[in-house]
Amino acid sequence: MLVVSYNHIFREANKVVDALARNSLSSQEDIVLFNFSPRCIHSLLQTESSAAFLD
Repeated sequence: MLVVSYNHIFREANKVVDALARNSLSSQEDIVLFNFSPRCIHSLLQTESSAAFLD
């Protein structure tokens, strides 16, 4: 039996995903693969990794 569950996470709790979603609105592609993180999330990744280090 397959069990699927969903949890809502507010955009403030996951700013990287929110930025990627906003960035995708300007794209005409159905699927986008990145070899490197896009510029729109660089500072957010640094902030989140620094916060994780302090925990």
